[in-house]
Amino acid sequence: MVERDLHVRFGSEIVLPGDTAAYLVDETETRSLRDRADEIALPRTVEKVAEIVEYCYDLEVELTVRGGGSGYASSRVPTNGGVVISLERG
Repeated sequence: MVERDLHVRFGSEIVLPGDTAAYLVDETETRSLRDRADEIALPRTVEKVAEIVEYCYDLEVELTVRGGGSGYASSRVPTNGGVVISLERG
């Protein structure tokens, strides 16, 4: 449900498939930590970030906020699906 809804609402320019590998790891990948997401969102504006956050909140979809993915704590690696929202375009 999340996959189709996000694509319809925000478009394929903003929403990538949940198996886009670059957004499922950080520097802890060397420790074999990799997981899954339902979708990856790459909003370009603060308004789009707010819309995606509101969408996830309203539907109780897990949200993982991600910057550059250079961390070693795996706190930005999705572990239970949901949406990864990357702030790299902002």
